[in-house]
Amino acid sequence: MSLIVINGRELLGMRPERVNEWLMAKGLAEDAKVLLELDDGQHESSVQRVVYSTFCWNFQRIWKKTALCARHALLPPARITSNSHLRLMEHSYWDTFDTYLEAGEELDLEYLDLIGCKSANAIYNYAVDELQEWVETLSLDDYSDVVESPEIKHALDTVEPNRRSVAECHDNIGRLLMTSPDLEKNTLSEFCRSRFIMNGQVLQCIGPKGYPTEISSGYFRHPILNSFLTGLNTLYESAAESRSATKAMYYSKDHVEKGEYFQRKMQLGAFPVARLFKGDCGSTKYLQITMSEELLYAFAGKYRLTKEGKLKAIWKNSRELIGETILLRSSIHCQRFHEHGVCQTCFGYLGHSIVRGSNLGHVSSSELCKDASQALLAVKHSDATVDIADIALGDLEQLYLTPSADEEAADLRLLYNSGLKDLRLAVDERYVRNLHDVKVVDDLSKLTLSNTTSLYSLQLWYTDEDGFEQVQRLTVANGSRQASFTLPMLEYIRKAGWTIVEGMVVIDMKEWEYDDSLLSLPVQHANMLEYINDVETFTRSSGKGSGDGARDRLVNYETLDEGLLMMNKMVSSKLNVNIAHQEIVISCMTAISETDARFPRMPSEGVIRPYEDLIRDRSLAGTLSYEHLERIYGNPRTYLNMNRCYHPMDALHADLPEGVTVL
Repeated sequence: MSLIVINGRELLGMRPERVNEWLMAKGLAEDAKVLLELDDGQHESSVQRVVYSTFCWNFQRIWKKTALCARHALLPPARITSNSHLRLMEHSYWDTFDTYLEAGEELDLEYLDLIGCKSANAIYNYAVDELQEWVETLSLDDYSDVVESPEIKHALDTVEPNRRSVAECHDNIGRLLMTSPDLEKNTLSEFCRSRFIMNGQVLQCIGPKGYPTEISSGYFRHPILNSFLTGLNTLYESAAESRSATKAMYYSKDHVEKGEYFQRKMQLGAFPVARLFKGDCGSTKYLQITMSEELLYAFAGKYRLTKEGKLKAIWKNSRELIGETILLRSSIHCQRFHEHGVCQTCFGYLGHSIVRGSNLGHVSSSELCKDASQALLAVKHSDATVDIADIALGDLEQLYLTPSADEEAADLRLLYNSGLKDLRLAVDERYVRNLHDVKVVDDLSKLTLSNTTSLYSLQLWYTDEDGFEQVQRLTVANGSRQASFTLPMLEYIRKAGWTIVEGMVVIDMKEWEYDDSLLSLPVQHANMLEYINDVETFTRSSGKGSGDGARDRLVNYETLDEGLLMMNKMVSSKLNVNIAHQEIVISCMTAISETDARFPRMPSEGVIRPYEDLIRDRSLAGTLSYEHLERIYGNPRTYLNMNRCYHPMDALHADLPEGVTVL
């Protein structure tokens, strides 16, 4: 029996709420299969899917030139999820905008936003009125059926008390909830597949609780292999789980306040970048990158220079660019930066989504910070997952150090290199104040490694193949996680001894066994607050310091291009923030010179200065919303600086000259 053909364009002539009645009048049942005819051909669908899709077609109803294709309809095998309507409307929204932009007409995005909001509201209202009898509820039987299904039961029965096994068990349960045919009719599985509930919460209910953490984010040694469904039945399990609850309460107050204050500081610094200028500034300077799969998401919407000399936008699916070295237009090279803004071409295609009249600096700084603050509130839901903070080695460090093979530890080995003659390891005396304990303690295993040595960096002294003395300084800390010498290294030091050379403890490594671990870092949960602190330290560049952590501060990078790529690497490790917003935040840290804090013609032509200096030397209106006002207003230098910068808050604190308006 042939399927009835439904013309999508014909449905555009009626209100979405009337489509279902019209299809019923044709004698079609709600689950009947039909052929949906769109601009790109006929597609098998169902009455329910067609009705759902038509609510997302208001853009095509109003702007007739917009295509109506498969990407605008919910077609099999895709299922309705919590954001299906948003995905369909996103396609219609931008296809409408692009279609009319190519025809020379730029549509008002705020009006498009209004249509999108009304469409989403119509879906909600229709669902409440028409689908009340179909509302699903969860019961204990649904959870029981899941844990008793053969494959999930096997995963739970075979889990072992180590990180790899717990992680594999979580992965298997998560995969089976989404794909197992045995669970197709299970309500809990249905909710997961439709993304109505978070998988992390479900895993804690039916899977092993995993490794709870202390407030310090350090892991408890033994995992909890029971779940909330089976119950936490021992004193250890109850006590360890209570620390997760304590951590969540602790984060919900002080840490959230710190996260929000970080966002406020970023906004104050970025406010002066007030405008997004239409058009192209004509900059001929480009950001050069080698595209990778990880960079595609962050750089989506940026304009690249093609071989034909034209500008073309990068999209998330531009996989053909992976491995290629490309040139990008970037806000850090925009020639209109001194006008307190950037052009849309340098900012990227994302500029079309910036609401008219918005302060660009405020938007970008908010985008950088908002997800981090939300993650702080959700800490309890991710606490038991095996998300250990990775050992992040820099390019230089990777030439000499490598993570050990032991997955239960966060250790580093020293790589053997025959070209390093007379190799010696040197560390600052400050890092090893208790090293003498190795001489007086018989059983070194009783020492607390982090109390004996706590290293931020170390140096390798050696003679190269040409006979020249060389020194390589390696950073061995990850944020606040400082490294310690391992037990094998402490035993080696006790046997080999050490010498003191100009405040450095020097250890001869000629007898060292390279298969042994050299350094150990604390095994910690990937702490969001620690991450926020790292990003803040980098962007604000609180000072050049004495050498430690030099690459952790933007101010210590020779070029803004290098600093931007390092910032993106740091930000992308936990958050998805488009590079366009990162460019704006980082550009605000540039000035004409060390004595003139005004914006340079383009950020890359200026000098990078610490945040505190810029807040002090730019508009005093911004400092009134900052901290330690007595330091600024009690400093005579404040009243001698006449080269100050515009700030949107100027109008709140001073009468503007006639003819001057706030941007």
